[in-house]
Amino acid sequence: MRKKIARSYFSADSVLFVGYSSRNIAFCKSVREAFERAGTRVLPVNPSGNIAGEPVFPSIEAASAEGASGSVDFAVVLTKKERNLTVADELAKAGVKRVAFANSMCADRAVLDKCEELGLEAVVACPLMALGGGLHRFHGFLAGVR
Repeated sequence: MRKKIARSYFSADSVLFVGYSSRNIAFCKSVREAFERAGTRVLPVNPSGNIAGEPVFPSIEAASAEGASGSVDFAVVLTKKERNLTVADELAKAGVKRVAFANSMCADRAVLDKCEELGLEAVVACPLMALGGGLHRFHGFLAGVR
């Protein structure tokens, strides 16, 4: 049986969005807009710089420093799982407490175990299952987002 995830898991004043990318710009913008509608400040991270004309932070460290005026204890991660053992270290160092890996291509058992070892509460769940509407919300229901 799948672990149930409370919708409140996705609540935050600010969120680091690691892997904000032009390759997935429609999805990234949808997630960003959903968080912003919920009143959450989004701090997109990608070492490439501007993505589709939008400014992004070059690193987790730079984004968390920007968010230092408020607590940044939540992150959404949309990078390949091969990179995410390092990302988990960087998130823990930045003071993040909760992480949502957007899909199973972003996290495997090794990544989730590393998060647990670092004291990060981690789930594999698309934020749109909690923050979106229509089919996203229905998918969330099926996936255990309550």
